[in-house]
Amino acid sequence: MKLLLLSVLVLYSNTLISQNIFEVYREDLHLYFKPIGTKVGDFTRFYYDIDNLKDTIQNKIKDGVYIFYSVYKKDSLLKNNENLHKGQYINSMKEGEFISLKYQYNKKMKSNNIVNKHICFYKNGVKNGIEKEEHFNYNLYDNKKVVFTENFVDFYGEYVNGIKHGIFLIDSHNGYDFKIEIYQNGVLKQEMIKNEP
Repeated sequence: MKLLLLSVLVLYSNTLISQNIFEVYREDLHLYFKPIGTKVGDFTRFYYDIDNLKDTIQNKIKDGVYIFYSVYKKDSLLKNNENLHKGQYINSMKEGEFISLKYQYNKKMKSNNIVNKHICFYKNGVKNGIEKEEHFNYNLYDNKKVVFTENFVDFYGEYVNGIKHGIFLIDSHNGYDFKIEIYQNGVLKQEMIKNEP
């Protein structure tokens, strides 16, 4: 029994050691994200979010977990307080959970809080599983303590091998209405609007 436990521990530690973790800063983000629209002068625009993170980067990326920061490397001491994206590439393709966090500094509360969270699951470079985006609200309690008050789901969807399959919820952002769509193998089967008082 002790020998079996030791073997499992050795295997687990080897897995941890062999997993590469790469940090990518703002000056190199253009290598991993898709450009949008046309150039503005000499500047190519990018949206730095999960949906615009390249699904596959052939011959340019090593296997491992990638953490993308919105700060420049020279400002890396601030990296834990800025927007970030994190996910794993295997065989140059997205694999498993990808997460995007957006932070906002509140001067009055003197704190940096997560205001938006986006998660999406991938298999072999395509969406496979759930995708969910939500935002968070905070309040100052007794003028001293920052308190999380509520969160809202802006989007929820289910995918199988890159195809919409299951329930999709889309918030209208008016505080009341949201749309429900039901897909089967990429085909919209049902659609409705729900009102929340």
